[in-house]
Amino acid sequence: MFSLLGRLENPALAAPLFEGWEETLILSSLSGVMGIVYADLSESPLGSAMCFLGDFAFYAGEPSEKLLRFSPEGRPRFCILTPRDEKWSALIERVYGGSCEKQLRYAFHRSETHFDTEKLRQLAAALPEGYRITPMDGSLYRICLEAEWSRDFVSQFQDEADYLNRGLGMAVMHQEDLVGGASSYSVFPGGIEIEIDIAEDHRRKGLATACAAALILEALKRGLYPSWDAANAISVKLAHKLGYGTAREYPVYFTDRMGFPEGESNI
Repeated sequence: MFSLLGRLENPALAAPLFEGWEETLILSSLSGVMGIVYADLSESPLGSAMCFLGDFAFYAGEPSEKLLRFSPEGRPRFCILTPRDEKWSALIERVYGGSCEKQLRYAFHRSETHFDTEKLRQLAAALPEGYRITPMDGSLYRICLEAEWSRDFVSQFQDEADYLNRGLGMAVMHQEDLVGGASSYSVFPGGIEIEIDIAEDHRRKGLATACAAALILEALKRGLYPSWDAANAISVKLAHKLGYGTAREYPVYFTDRMGFPEGESNI
């Protein structure tokens, strides 16, 4: 059968393949809120699909080398390939070989999250002298885009108006300079996925804890769930401190050549 890989106009058609997978970036993509879902459009029902949002690609269904080699629209400078199961992991390792690096990430169960708002208020207020936390506004949106370390606070949104309408963030300021923050990497129905970073010269001062606590408080105030997905043990430790419960580890693969190498067709 002829294979036609492309974007699903109705992303919900891929939902059965991702059933039970609780990653919020998948929920964003399947609901059409953010992200894109790709599949072999000649198949009915779909045999496999990829949810693509920001730097992340999630693969589910029957492993497909054609889908794995597919170059999505707006392919990032690097990508985090996330397999549904061991069969997808084996395919990623075979296709990408030494050009990908396997790591672990940690997902938290929402049902085991217990926020202590008084403790969060105390953490948000515990800033060193000379620092302050302020909500992200249009001016800070534009500043975030100027530096590589802060781009992901806002870069998944269409533009400034989109971020101000749907996004949510707390910036850490030192005098008049942006030096850190916690923001919505993405949004999904009923919540946000948190992105945190601190400029290198201002780390190890408790700033990540303070701005994360401030963002969680504001999200809860608005009736949004502040989802947390940790990239390392340090992030897991911070999540526990803020009120997140049990973490489930899962494998991901980092690569800087998602899909076909430059110059090759993706058809």
